[in-house]
Amino acid sequence: MDFERELTFDLSDALFRRALNRFWFRTYGLRLIICAGIVELGLICLSSTVMRGGFLFASWSVFVIIVVLSLVNYTRYMRNSMRIRSKLEDHSVSCRFSNQGVSISSELGSSELKWRAFEKLWKHSDLWFLFMDKNQFLILPTDKLDEDLRDFIEHCIRLTGGGRPKCRQCGYDLRGQQTPRCPECGTPFDEDVLEIEQ
Repeated sequence: MDFERELTFDLSDALFRRALNRFWFRTYGLRLIICAGIVELGLICLSSTVMRGGFLFASWSVFVIIVVLSLVNYTRYMRNSMRIRSKLEDHSVSCRFSNQGVSISSELGSSELKWRAFEKLWKHSDLWFLFMDKNQFLILPTDKLDEDLRDFIEHCIRLTGGGRPKCRQCGYDLRGQQTPRCPECGTPFDEDVLEIEQ
């Protein structure tokens, strides 16, 4: 089955900022909060067993320092991203989705990416993120994606995300298969997998 769909959309400043916020907090913010919590818990335990609370002030100081450094890092990230965006006159992005991959063009330039270039898909109610690696991603507003296109993107990412088509049941690498049945567990798969270019 050949699939081809062209999609052009404009990312407003508010939507772009929301996407950056979600990316930063999910990627870095959560890790920093967990790190700060572990450090804080360790220092509190140390202070209660060793110094009977005398170390408590130091533990809170470390926690505050981690939070402040996180906020500075976040502010710098947002300021740099928005400064780069402010230099662009045209915020529209054009994407063409096909069995071979995604062609993207904007004022910054154009690129063609095969489906195997995408590692994962994050879905939110208003935005989808197609990740190429941990720091590069394509933002897609969900109100611009019809049901067929959503199904197609999910299908391609599920089957070839991370560089290879895989069996949904056992995860077996399906590259080079001639028949639509997993040789490892026998689970049938959609013949479209064989048509998606690797």
